[in-house]
Amino acid sequence: DPLYAQAYVQRSTIRLAAKSYEAALGDLERAVAASPGLKISPKMAVAYLARAYSKRQKGQIDAAVQDVTKALQLEPRYADAYVVRAEIRRDRMDFADALRDYEAALKVDASRRDLILPEIERIKQALAEQIKALYGDSTHRDILLRAGIKKARMVVFYISDYAATLQGVKLARQLNAHVYIMVRTRYALH
Repeated sequence: DPLYAQAYVQRSTIRLAAKSYEAALGDLERAVAASPGLKISPKMAVAYLARAYSKRQKGQIDAAVQDVTKALQLEPRYADAYVVRAEIRRDRMDFADALRDYEAALKVDASRRDLILPEIERIKQALAEQIKALYGDSTHRDILLRAGIKKARMVVFYISDYAATLQGVKLARQLNAHVYIMVRTRYALH
């Protein structure tokens, strides 16, 4: 029923303004189910990007990419979405697509040059030199697995965040009980 769809859209807009992204997207999905031809507001791109970030943190990488892509379909000039998708693609070592997304973000928002240009240069260098590089959060299981932790003889954690280092070390030890672990510390106490 189109009336139900409009009610869901209205409530999703209110929830979006309140930064209740999951609830806003739930209402939006109900609206689309109630009225399949419904046009979705570009404002909902923020909710899709927020959900993508949440899914990325939970290790649901494919679902995160889908949500970022949906955000970009709704708002093609959304620089934050291009950057997030570029980071995910970079972490997956999909350098060519990451490069395209970083360049798109730069084209949309040139004020981010200082943040984006170094990433573009690193990726171009990795592509030119065919360097095998893995970017990512070492506290995520899929990143350590992609890095080859199961067969690794040694892993180095060079992170300034003590809590993240501790979490990464615990995860590495779970995945490979015999790996030699070297850790950068700031204080001897750590």
